Amino acid sequence: MKRLLLAKLLYRPNGKFQNSVYKLVAILFRWFDVKNIVKILDHEMRRYNSKDTSNRIAFYSTYGYIKDLMPSAWANELKDFDFEDIKIKGFKQSHEYLSKLYGEYMSPPPSDKRYNRHGIIEVKL
Repeated sequence: MKRLLLAKLLYRPNGKFQNSVYKLVAILFRWFDVKNIVKILDHEMRRYNSKDTSNRIAFYSTYGYIKDLMPSAWANELKDFDFEDIKIKGFKQSHEYLSKLYGEYMSPPPSDKRYNRHGIIEVKL
């Protein structure tokens, strides 16, 4: 459902195959109302709120369920981080979380391994 919502909102990934799949999904499900899709997704995200689970998932992540699966304790234990002139809450085990997602996250990948994952463009005025 979340991929359907992304397709309906005209999200297009960089890969040619994935982009074609999203376009096809958007065409096939053009009669689906975005509000109904959001309602279904919201219901799914809240379904396990009252249940004690050992793991959690970032539902809207684009990394995939296996990569984003994390121990519930990480989300339960928060700490303050300084960000510019404010304090924000984040996972106490932020290093473990970022390492699981990105590997060696403190060093940029080699230049030949970098790519524009989100289709961001630079506009010079």
